[in-house]
Amino acid sequence: MPDMRPSSVKPEIFNGPMVYAINEGFKTHTRRLLKRQPVEHSAGNWTWDARRGSFVGASGTHIEGFPRTAIVHCGYRVGDLLWVRETVRAIEDSEGIANIRYAADQHWEPIPDTAEAAERWVSLYGYRGKRGAPVPAIHMPRWVSRLTLEVTSVKVERLTDISHADAIAEGALCAPVDRELHGANARDRFAAIWEGINGEGSWGANPWIVAVSFKVHRVNVDAFLAQREAA
Repeated sequence: MPDMRPSSVKPEIFNGPMVYAINEGFKTHTRRLLKRQPVEHSAGNWTWDARRGSFVGASGTHIEGFPRTAIVHCGYRVGDLLWVRETVRAIEDSEGIANIRYAADQHWEPIPDTAEAAERWVSLYGYRGKRGAPVPAIHMPRWVSRLTLEVTSVKVERLTDISHADAIAEGALCAPVDRELHGANARDRFAAIWEGINGEGSWGANPWIVAVSFKVHRVNVDAFLAQREAA
């Protein structure tokens, strides 16, 4: 029976280089740790059900203490909308016009000419009591988001099983890396990027990850939803 749950809308945090890669069309994949790692035992095994987007336990297998019949969802489904959270600032330009500045590419975007937008901007401008202070991605509000990612495919695999093509789709070739990796292939660069984010040894640990492919819409998620509803 098909999974009839509605697609979800949720935030996804990206650092500056990855936001830049998304916006420029270099990044169409993202990989995230599977929150619950499957544990295999000699008495049995587990299976990945792509239709459900879940791990399903088999005889002798459990997932972090869950019964063998447990179903653990990976957290993403085709059709989900991910609104990108990135570092921003509320700031005035030289003419005193209220703008949002996006740290990834230093793009300035004037706010809509409405009382609601002005009120939201003032709140952002006073972030933590400092006028015009940078707002980290984790605290960026939904109304500021300028990129919406529509999930087109989901798979679960070991981290180091990433292919050369998928590493390119991760934006690995355009992300900054240490000098010794200049000229390295996309997989090696992605491995370095992963460890830079997740810590030394995290690549060699080879955890299970969720690999998400997406289509980029350069529009706020609420505007995207309104456009889709009106179509």
